[in-house]
Amino acid sequence: MFSTYAQTTPDKCATVPFNDKLNINRGIAPQKKKDSFEQWINAKKKDRVNEALRTLDTKQDAEVLRVPVVVHVIHRGEAEGQGTNIPLEQIEDQIRILNEDFRRQNADQVQTLPIFQPVAADIMIEFVLAKQTPDGFLTNGITRTQGEQQSYGLNSASSLSNLSYWPAEDYFNIWVVPLSNSYLGYAQFPVSSLEGLENSSNNRETDGIVIDYRYFGSVGNAASNSLGRTTTHEVGHFFGLRHIWGDGDCSADDFVTDTPLQAAESDGCPFGQESCGSPDMYQNYMDYTDDVCMNLFTQDQKDRMLIVLFNSPRRASLLNSPGLDTPVIADNDAGIEEIISPLQSECSGQITPILEILNAGSETINSVSVHLYLQGNLISELQANPSLSTGETAILTFPLVELGQNFDFFDMEFRIVQVNDTVDENSQNNVRSISFIIPQTANLPLEENFEDINANSILNTGIIRNPDELTTWSLTDAPGFDGQVNQLLYLNYYDYDTGLGERDYLYTPIYDLSGLREAQLSFRYAYAPYRENNDISNDGFIVGISTNCGATIEEILFEASGTELGTMEASNASFVPTSRADWRKLEFSLDKYVGQPNVQLVFIGINDFGNNLYLDDIQISIEEERALDIAITDVQSPTLLSCNTTPIPEILVQNNGSTTINSFEVSYQIDEQSPTSFVYNAFPLNPGESREFTFEQMELAVGLHTLSVTLSDPNSRTDEQPLNNQLDYTFYVDDQIDIIPLLQDFNQVGELVDVLQGNEIGDEIDWLVVNPDGQTTWQVADTAGIGENNATAFINLYEYQLIGTSDLLVSPTLDLTTTDEASVFFKISYALLSDSYADTLRLKVSTDCGLTYETVYERAGADLAITTSTEAWIPQGEADWRQEFVNLSDYAGMADVRVAFEVVNAYGNNLYLDDIEFYNSAEQEPVARKLKENDYRVFPNPYFANSVGGDGLLKIAFNLPSREDVTIILLDSQGKLLSSQLYPSTLNQTYGLDLSTLSSGMYIFKVVGRSINKTSKLLKQ
Repeated sequence: MFSTYAQTTPDKCATVPFNDKLNINRGIAPQKKKDSFEQWINAKKKDRVNEALRTLDTKQDAEVLRVPVVVHVIHRGEAEGQGTNIPLEQIEDQIRILNEDFRRQNADQVQTLPIFQPVAADIMIEFVLAKQTPDGFLTNGITRTQGEQQSYGLNSASSLSNLSYWPAEDYFNIWVVPLSNSYLGYAQFPVSSLEGLENSSNNRETDGIVIDYRYFGSVGNAASNSLGRTTTHEVGHFFGLRHIWGDGDCSADDFVTDTPLQAAESDGCPFGQESCGSPDMYQNYMDYTDDVCMNLFTQDQKDRMLIVLFNSPRRASLLNSPGLDTPVIADNDAGIEEIISPLQSECSGQITPILEILNAGSETINSVSVHLYLQGNLISELQANPSLSTGETAILTFPLVELGQNFDFFDMEFRIVQVNDTVDENSQNNVRSISFIIPQTANLPLEENFEDINANSILNTGIIRNPDELTTWSLTDAPGFDGQVNQLLYLNYYDYDTGLGERDYLYTPIYDLSGLREAQLSFRYAYAPYRENNDISNDGFIVGISTNCGATIEEILFEASGTELGTMEASNASFVPTSRADWRKLEFSLDKYVGQPNVQLVFIGINDFGNNLYLDDIQISIEEERALDIAITDVQSPTLLSCNTTPIPEILVQNNGSTTINSFEVSYQIDEQSPTSFVYNAFPLNPGESREFTFEQMELAVGLHTLSVTLSDPNSRTDEQPLNNQLDYTFYVDDQIDIIPLLQDFNQVGELVDVLQGNEIGDEIDWLVVNPDGQTTWQVADTAGIGENNATAFINLYEYQLIGTSDLLVSPTLDLTTTDEASVFFKISYALLSDSYADTLRLKVSTDCGLTYETVYERAGADLAITTSTEAWIPQGEADWRQEFVNLSDYAGMADVRVAFEVVNAYGNNLYLDDIEFYNSAEQEPVARKLKENDYRVFPNPYFANSVGGDGLLKIAFNLPSREDVTIILLDSQGKLLSSQLYPSTLNQTYGLDLSTLSSGMYIFKVVGRSINKTSKLLKQ
């Protein structure tokens, strides 16, 4: 629906944002849509020169033209007359106002300015609340329906018509609802196949106007300032009128000759207002003045509305609608109340047609004859003897109709041909038809990337439903998730400049989930909202699931719109994804639908004139149900890396079948040793149950080992899924021990040790890599680190597609028994690709040599990142790094401590790690970190015996590139040796010396080591 807003909110006019947002910023001439409509109107005016047509129009203009109205009250559940469920008097009042305004019988017409009195016109249109329903039954022209939302916006047209709708060919639909965002009303412009209107929406189900319940009429629950002119204004749009100021300035026009040019919309009641060199017609119903100020349509506006009414298909037919006439109560009148079967979509080609009929006549119905037509051909005749009194209903069931299982569309029609053995006296309610489909079925699993559109593709086995017959789901070439140009499915909302709120549906074929154990749906989509100034589009995307072959949607799996839907920031350009950062992957378990035979997915796009929505890589993965299936699901012991040379292997065994397993055969071996086999029958294993299964304790040497386990012959029968019965588990036993302080800057390590690949390469005591999937993992890379040397630990997550995998960089076992405090500093560099691909870094600590770990540090995504980048991240300098600190004092005094840096891959961006430095203190700013490399510091200097932390010690802090033995020599001012002490394995420690016995004076310190030989002076006071 195109939208215009009521007169008291001039900043809310939809015509301006629609044209500006859709046309000006997209390179389309702003007048394009408006001019096409005017071309049609002007052509019709020229036709009136023809004498015959002029005579015809004169005759028609002399008649009062009656239009049937149905008012759909969409409320929040209140009692009739309360709140949004407005009272009858309010509806009748609005119809009165419409008729007075369109017939120029409004009391305030006397206030029309004298200058405009000559052009003020009686439009000769009257509005009548419908007197009979589309089925020919008596009605007051009002429906009342509890809505599904608290309020409705501009893109809710389809939702409202789904709640309540009468055919737009025969009824003027008015929806009275609680509108959101201060909107007061909007209307759908007239449509036509005539030249100039080719791009108008063809969706009959949204044709009408929508009015906020507070501005419908002037009594009841209407706002105090409402005189019902919001509805008058929107009805003007319904019949083709534009805003009087042409939605522009003095250069714009509403294409009505007797309304003067006007610079802008009017506000309030601006008596005497002038613009564009002439008085403004601010009293016109198509301006934005207050209700109390409006009082006229013009003669040329009348001409436009009558041309539309006589020529636009869904307007012209209103004049001959049966809704204008009170239904005649006949003696013998059976009417079709409802088609119960078939529904709009049927799972099977075996259809049992079921019909509900109503006795709408005055005589009891004792017999009725109904004919059934399929594709226009008579296929069945039903004679029933229901004995129905007036107003009573009966259910009629027809014989089974065999349509086969072929994917196809069908039309079925029911016709009442006789009542009480005579002709039905009211044929208006005797015929009802339904179009339905038998969707195609397809096998699972599903992998649809739209590259190979073959017979099994969703585009050939599913259904695209396009109600307005305009823009809908279609193929396009664009960069996909992998960044390579390929075929995708998309909705071109950027160029979809008609049909606000239109929904486009992609239905998959039917899938049979019976006989499965598990099922999971995943897909990727990309979308950037459209932004103009502060206005952001609100296109929507819904993914639903049906269990009755699409007849109804049972559950909404995903629903989002606007910025919430966006995978990228809003833009005023046509959105095309350029990298995987633009895509988001969603996953949903379908386990609750396992066992259902008729499951169907539907992808729904909702148009808000915004930006393009892309869909790709739709997958349904399954796990089939089996009677006998025993599986190895996990290894509890040994861990992938530990120092335990005597582990007890423990695996987790699960019954994945549907039959209780009482026995199975086990065969296992370590490395190249002879296998051990036996039958295990110590416990029954029920379906779905898991149990831990242990083997004999092992005696292992340090190094790489493989545990191989095979399960077979459950219940002495063949396993139906042998692929999950085999385990080859590689693990590493490590006996390396180190102490702190410790520095790992990766500059001396040619390659890290991948323990599962057996790459035992390193310079001294190795840091180890645990790589469970045997693919991408930690490695050493040359990059722009910090300082002169630039080797870092690096993991290529940008190309690591196995999302959710974990890789660990593990220290040797650390002996912390000699320290009371401990901490670790490290530097990281990481750029966020997008929020959808947020990798995780954890620091984990083990106190049992690697058997178990606890997390002491965790960051992910934006919290981990230094910056953002859609390219593979490579740090360029110091600014691309961040230093982190973790206090490890809780583990001080322990002997078997391991530290592991764990990365959990989200297929995001590259992660770098450098300068891992352990301290035997817990200071966040230790003195050693302020020193240059290969340096030391003596402090305080001058030295006061009672000035340093109360302990009276002189401090000496070191910052050395690697651990080395250092000798500290103290000389007096004459060079006499006072002391010499060796400090082994010095790296970043701070030592304390007691110099309290020395007299005041100057002293000389000398520090000698492998990489340091320096002398400094000390003054003691």
